[in-house]
Amino acid sequence: MKTLNHIMLIDDNEADNEFHRIVIEKSGCANLVQSFSNTTEALQYLKTSIESAAPLPDLIFLDILMPRTDGFEWLTKLKALLADKPDVKQKVKVVMLSGNYDPVMEIYLNTPNYDDLILGYRLKPLTGQMLTEILEKHF
Repeated sequence: MKTLNHIMLIDDNEADNEFHRIVIEKSGCANLVQSFSNTTEALQYLKTSIESAAPLPDLIFLDILMPRTDGFEWLTKLKALLADKPDVKQKVKVVMLSGNYDPVMEIYLNTPNYDDLILGYRLKPLTGQMLTEILEKHF
């Protein structure tokens, strides 16, 4: 399995972030795992990284259902941030996560070319097997 430099977790549930961090760290597939429970802070981190030419996360796991800013709203803000940065945009990849199974959402988000940032939709919790499948398929 390929080792990524940086995986970012964005979920308002800190317990989910911690569990997912443990799964990722146990797999040994990332040099750095960073989590945010606040979507504004996560977006600001990415903005600062882009402005300073710091390395960006190779993969972002983004919760869909969050208060204030849900996953889709956050993704819209990210796309606006990357609008005039096509070289940066192609480096950022997102897997949408949800604790609630929605077959329509699964079809919608797993459709090829739905969005060039989204690699797909997965049901929480993230497992080692899911992680392996994502990495083998996309990296």
